[in-house]
Amino acid sequence: MGILGSFLSGSRGGWVFLPLALIYLVYSNRSYLKTKGQIALIAFLLVVGAITIQTPQVKERIDDAFNNVTHYEQGHDITSLGIRLELWKSAIYTFKKHPIFGAGYHERQQLRERWGKEGLVNKTISHYTLHSHNQYLEDLSLRGIVGLTSLILLLTIPFGIFNRNNRITSNKSNAINQCGAVSIILMSGYLLSQAMFRHNSGTMFFATLTVILLACSITLKREEKS
Repeated sequence: MGILGSFLSGSRGGWVFLPLALIYLVYSNRSYLKTKGQIALIAFLLVVGAITIQTPQVKERIDDAFNNVTHYEQGHDITSLGIRLELWKSAIYTFKKHPIFGAGYHERQQLRERWGKEGLVNKTISHYTLHSHNQYLEDLSLRGIVGLTSLILLLTIPFGIFNRNNRITSNKSNAINQCGAVSIILMSGYLLSQAMFRHNSGTMFFATLTVILLACSITLKREEKS
């Protein structure tokens, strides 16, 4: 239901790693499926995916993305994806100037305006005080390699715990761990198009959900060992 809710939200960022989440679930539950069952399930998911892509709402969002890219290649930067691409370019230029610890918020904005004056990014967009619309590039530009490493650890350590504890035989424990792992996978994909941790709501959602699921996972593991 969580995966379905992410898909129905209409956010393209939530769709990026959706196939990876489904593959992870199929792989994690492979012991419940015989070979024919696995093939049938994969075929079913492919058919459902193909049908879903053709639905008006999804097709419209995909067409919008392609149109934005076409307009961007023609020099029209002020579109949903065009603005993102320009902000990504600005973040990369800033990272190249401050690769280790990043530029920080104030200097990042100054550099963004400088890139606009030099014609490296759209001059209008260079005055935007928005985040980079990509958490990975946001951390690279603001905090450099140190910041990106911290972000990756923030995602991979909980995922590693969920994945390790998922090997326990309890169905309740496996369900909790798979929920946690899928949450991390989908969040990792969403961060490609949104700097979620620049928002209070994004930070609280990730922290609260992850801590609750980790607490359940670790507690169940201890109970099963005792």
